[in-house]
Parts: sequence; C-alpha cells; structure tokens
Amino acid sequence: MRITDLNFAATAKFIVLVALCIAIAGCGSRIKTGYNLMDSVVIWQLNSYLDLDNEQREHFRQQIKDLKTWHRSELLPDHINQLRTLRSALSNESVDAAKLNQATEHLRETWKAIIVYLGPEIMQQLTSLREEQLNRLISSLEEDYADQLDNREETASERFEARYEDNVDFLEDWVGPLTDTQQVMLREHLSASIDVAPFRLAYRRLWLDRFRSALQLRDQPELFRPHFDELIIQPTVLRTAEYQQALDRSQQLRNQFTARLIESLTDRQRRLLLKRLDRLVDDLVEISRI
Repeated sequence: MRITDLNFAATAKFIVLVALCIAIAGCGSRIKTGYNLMDSVVIWQLNSYLDLDNEQREHFRQQIKDLKTWHRSELLPDHINQLRTLRSALSNESVDAAKLNQATEHLRETWKAIIVYLGPEIMQQLTSLREEQLNRLISSLEEDYADQLDNREETASERFEARYEDNVDFLEDWVGPLTDTQQVMLREHLSASIDVAPFRLAYRRLWLDRFRSALQLRDQPELFRPHFDELIIQPTVLRTAEYQQALDRSQQLRNQFTARLIESLTDRQRRLLLKRLDRLVDDLVEISRI
C-alpha cells in the first residue's frame, strides 16, 4: 500500500509517521516486524525531516513507547475483534461491499483517534522546534510536493501500469497468484477508477501554504491553536466538496471491486487468505501481550 493512497496522508509526514505505522496494523501481513522496528524507523524518518538533537531523539523515543502502550491498551483489542469478524465472514463467504464499507469507516475512526491522542504532543513539538528545524521541515515537505508533481509527468499509461503492478503485488501477497480472470477484473477496476491525484495535489498545495503561514503564529498559542486544529486534527475540512465526493466514490468503487474479487477466489486462494489473516491476528494478539 502506498502512503499516498491513504486518506489522511496529506498531513505532514513527520507529524503522522508514528500514527501511520500503527494505523496500518490491519493492512499488512508483516505487522509484528514493523511494530517492533517502529521506534528506529520513526526516529530515522523524523531525523531526515528535522535533524534531531540527542535530547529530541530520546524524547521522541519515549513518546513512541507511550503511544504503543496506549495503542495496545485502547485500540488493539478492537483491531483484533474486527479482523476476527472479517475472518469469519470470509470463511462463511458472506463478505460484501457493505461489510467492507464498515471496515473502511472503522479504519478512519481509528486514525482519527490516534491523531487526537497525538494532538497535544504535536502541538508542543511544533511550538518548540528550532527555527532551522522548521525551515528544514518546510523545505523537505516542499521537496515531497515537487516529487509528487514530477510523478504526474509520467504518461497516463505509465501511471496505470505502475498502479496495476502495485495492486498485483499487494493482492498476491495475500491470496497468491491472480487468475487470468482476476487480472482482467483488476484492470477493468483501475480503468474505471477516479483519478483523485489532481484534487490531492491541489489540496496538498493549500495545506502546505496554510501550514507555513500558521507556523508564523506558533509563539501565540491562542492564535495558533485554531489553525493547528484545522491542519492537524481535522484536515479534511480543507477538502473541496468535489474532492471529498471523488474520494468517497473512489472508496465505494474499491470496496465493490474487493467484494467481487473475494467472490472470485479459488479454494486455494481463500485458504491462503484465511491463513494470512490467522497469522495477522496471532501477531496482533502477541503484540497486545508485550
């Protein structure tokens, strides 16, 4: 799964990286390894954006530890129950688009809970970063945005094939090789999907401009807080109605395709998928006991 495909990925990477590592708990088959390595990976990424000093490294390391403890206590049991429910539905061949819509909404709510939990810490860090760190952060985010624009320089055909290969890799990690019919289904789905990239790029440009302006007020908490809430806690309010409609429709089409794909699974693919889910649940149960 690409980070750019996630609904809330437009927020600054250094802010949401920890949340991302936890929020994808139900989206990958190697979560235990990722969870255990999260501390080092997040610190490395934060340093690439902020050039942390030793005191900041230790502070963030403790914050990540606290976040993982909170997540294991407050959210992980629900993740496990949701996955067990999904596993049961798959076993009974009763998965449909409606159930997938519910699962998608559950992930959104999980993400929101993590961001709200991180809010006070993010606010504190934004107001305490050194000027050179803020400049480096903005510069890094601008470079990210420029890279995203460069990606749009590829032809539509090149972008389509890249998306197709990414989806095949992801799906085959869960169900094994796709059948010829399933490959055709995937191509048809991607051909009919909505290109949200222009909306996303416009949104990110707006978000980054407002983020840069808001940082000028970080020494005045009463003025900075409303901008912080808009940009970090509730960034979706900056989306245009057209962008939100495109995202909603895109998610609806994706869930409809996923339901059709699950219905088309061979017995072998279904057994492999159930095995992968069982392993994921076992990993999350083990993580919850750390």
